[in-house]
Amino acid sequence: AIAGAFGAVGVAVWFLLVDLIAAEALFTPTRLGAAFGRVFGIAPMVETETAAFTGYTIVHFAGFAVIGIVITAIVHLSDRQPSVLAGAFLVFIISEVLIYIFISLLHATELLEHLTWPLIAVGNLIGAALMGWKLWRDHPRLGADFESALTGKPQGHPPRT
Repeated sequence: AIAGAFGAVGVAVWFLLVDLIAAEALFTPTRLGAAFGRVFGIAPMVETETAAFTGYTIVHFAGFAVIGIVITAIVHLSDRQPSVLAGAFLVFIISEVLIYIFISLLHATELLEHLTWPLIAVGNLIGAALMGWKLWRDHPRLGADFESALTGKPQGHPPRT
């Protein structure tokens, strides 16, 4: 969950900066929250900007917490089975595509004009880089495990404790 928090904060700060440059502070989370409320039938998120912002912020951080837990579990599993990292990398690529599809399904024209694909991609890369940095820092053999996953050559290091 801690790695996920790093990613969540990074993405949130990125879009705060984007919104501030556009002179529309908190535009992105507020509009995403309202669109989320419309799609999932959560009336308060549609009716007030405060509820939209608060609701989306909760969803945002909860989602990243789940991602952080999953990727941390994958890193621990990679000690015994490094090839799982190659699969996780593929899942990351697929999830990036799914994020773009999800945002498109929100049918928020005003939001899609503001949230261009490059801005979303940069935000996602910032989040992924911060989570990766946290995991890399906490698991020094992760690089060797990833190399083993890609090359198929065992690394021969003792199991983590």
